[in-house]
Amino acid sequence: MKKILLVALSLMLIFALVACGGGEGPADLDEDMPSDDYRAMAIIRDVLNVGDNALYMSFTTEFENDLMDVDLYIKGDYTRMDSSDPEYGAMSVITNESGDFILMHDTKSYIKSMEPVDPDDMDFLLNDEEMPDYEVTTGQEELKGTLYDFERLVEVDEDGVENITTFYFEPGTDNWVALKSEDTIMYVHKISSDVDDSVFVIPSDYQEFTF
Repeated sequence: MKKILLVALSLMLIFALVACGGGEGPADLDEDMPSDDYRAMAIIRDVLNVGDNALYMSFTTEFENDLMDVDLYIKGDYTRMDSSDPEYGAMSVITNESGDFILMHDTKSYIKSMEPVDPDDMDFLLNDEEMPDYEVTTGQEELKGTLYDFERLVEVDEDGVENITTFYFEPGTDNWVALKSEDTIMYVHKISSDVDDSVFVIPSDYQEFTF
């Protein structure tokens, strides 16, 4: 369960971090920002702009050498990640107006988290305010034996450490297929802005599990 929680928190917070300053359109952004000619910039400003838009993503993530299928929902401050754990079965991690919850669907039970996550502990993607510091390089490289176009975003923090995020696309197209950071890879299957509020509600027949 610890692993699925780490995955959930990391993946949910990448979108929260991208969304910082999300009310600004391209015309309001700093002239020195990388151009929307870069496909990655358009994805960050539009698809991943959860400050303005709801987001549903279906993807497979590689985390600590294991693969995990994930459905991720974000709408405002609400988040949900559905996946499966070998020990606990089908699970969801939900954040709503009442707090953070772990749902175990096989037993119809849930646990409420008592320790909120510090976003400063997550460093997967940078926010809009830091985007002028990106250096973007492009090219082609193989990922798992398949050749893709890539756009690599590099930012050097105040300690001189490079933060690197790479977007992969089918060659010659805008079809975004993967995202890679220092810690994980996401293989993108489906993206939509259609998210119903009901996905963030704990079913009434689920029982709270207490220690």
